[in-house]
Amino acid sequence: MSPSVLNPLRFVLGLLLTSLSGPYLSQAQAECQSLPVRQLSQFIKQDVLLQRAVRSLGDPQDFQPRFVSEGETTTAEQEVILSGHITSSAPLGDFKVALRLPKNFKPDRAYPTTLIVGGIDSSLETLLGIPPTGENILVIYQYPGVDISQLRRFFERDLKGIPLQVAVLLLWLSQQSYVDDARLNAVGISFGGIVLPVSLRLSSLLNVDVAATIFAYTGGEVAKVATDILGLNSTERSLIGCLLLGLTAFVDPVVHLPELQSGRYLLVMSLEDELFSPYSTQAFIEATPEPKTLIPLTGAHLQARRPDLIDQLIEISFNWLISQGVANP
Repeated sequence: MSPSVLNPLRFVLGLLLTSLSGPYLSQAQAECQSLPVRQLSQFIKQDVLLQRAVRSLGDPQDFQPRFVSEGETTTAEQEVILSGHITSSAPLGDFKVALRLPKNFKPDRAYPTTLIVGGIDSSLETLLGIPPTGENILVIYQYPGVDISQLRRFFERDLKGIPLQVAVLLLWLSQQSYVDDARLNAVGISFGGIVLPVSLRLSSLLNVDVAATIFAYTGGEVAKVATDILGLNSTERSLIGCLLLGLTAFVDPVVHLPELQSGRYLLVMSLEDELFSPYSTQAFIEATPEPKTLIPLTGAHLQARRPDLIDQLIEISFNWLISQGVANP
């Protein structure tokens, strides 16, 4: 996060801290630290917020999502990439997607389909960089201009709106005749791994479940991840941690992972990831339900400038999906 965001935030924190002294500061820290994640998560686990989010879409019969094509690209392997956006009458806004169709694609045939929810910088180029994956369809969700420097918009709109868009995308995919909805899978990478668990719970409320899910280079305890990124000291963490906990609880994977009811899970994680601490990564792993497979890796966080790591992740992921019978070899 840029200094232009961090400096005003730390200034406000400084004013808050200097307004407290002695026992007042100690009391504030104690009360803040005593706020249990469990207390917030219980409210979410009762599906209250999730059902409210789904109801905000309106009547499912009325908001039927549809794909609007914006063009196509043919790869060197003669696979076709369709780019466009999903639109509907629901008040969640249009959002961009791209589909990678196999060579000799036949619209009257149902293909195993895998949705990729990647890092914030995921784009059409992500699909172009993926090696051929045979008789399978790949879909990538593209974030709607996420800007974490716009904190209020990020917490109020993006963190709540993105999971709904992913859920609606899964709904749309399940309705396509060329998608084998019994072999519909999802991959969450980095930030995508944070938002995917709540997205899957929302899609389940829309009567869409995935067969298999892959989480890679991601973590849980989002409030702690945020305080790490902000570079807060221990006193600042104690105070702002409560605020961040409240702002991020709706999407925190450790809240939603234990509630997932179907499917199987692959976790591809590095405990040397510099973006997600070992604590965050381990919290995510422990919260993921069975049956799960963990493949530990070494090295830094997955990034677009490391195609070797991307190729490794794709190979691991598709070998596992094939072994689970939810992708074509």
